Amino acid sequence: MSKRSFCSALIVCLLVSGCAFMHPRVQKVAKKLDCDGTRECTIPVTVDCVRYFECDLSVEYDVVVVTGTRNKQVDLRWKLSGEKLAEFASNGIAIDNASFVCKPEGKDAFVCSDRHPDFGVFKYAINVNVKDSPFGPRGVQSLDPWIVNY
Repeated sequence: MSKRSFCSALIVCLLVSGCAFMHPRVQKVAKKLDCDGTRECTIPVTVDCVRYFECDLSVEYDVVVVTGTRNKQVDLRWKLSGEKLAEFASNGIAIDNASFVCKPEGKDAFVCSDRHPDFGVFKYAINVNVKDSPFGPRGVQSLDPWIVNY
């Protein structure tokens, strides 16, 4: 290998490895939230826009477990934090099941009423937009956590 090729390969490797250190991923531990309807059940949703064109979305609890009496309605509330310009999309919390009725509460909160008819495991999507940022509209990838009716 010539000296010029070796130096070029070394420079490319240093540039690529340098970019990897700019935005390291932090591993988080999965947590669950137990909701039984006796107290308010709030799931914090964090929007973090550290990169130029996109934002990261995370939830405090990966699994929400709804316990209690069958056919007793439990309200689940999602609240945005982090990026001040972030807001829920019109389908902010999307659950493909008739047991849930979801509606927005302003731009930074979404409420779903869980009718809790029977046991079930439900995947839901969190949809967030950042429309008015200094860099124009930013994409926020949807997040798909779980709800378990027990």
